[in-house]
Amino acid sequence: MKFLMLSCGKATQLMEQRLSIGRLPFYQEWQLHFHVKMCDACRRFAMQSAAVEQAFRKKLENDEDPDFGATNEMPFLDAEMKEKILTRLRSSG
Repeated sequence: MKFLMLSCGKATQLMEQRLSIGRLPFYQEWQLHFHVKMCDACRRFAMQSAAVEQAFRKKLENDEDPDFGATNEMPFLDAEMKEKILTRLRSSG
């Protein structure tokens, strides 16, 4: 059972790796799946990373729409955090 246990650091590294290269090898996918099911912090990090990735992809696709994230597309972020993200995205373009 010990081979299934990942540290949070290793889990976040695998999440980022999966976002950048696609699927991980089966055993790493299984380890990550198991860890995220057990760890609230990593589950939250996974949701936030996916939302940020989606926002950046949408930004690249809809560059002419400055308010693309103004709706409730990321319900787990509070209004202040959404505004900070939108401000940074607007200023970077």
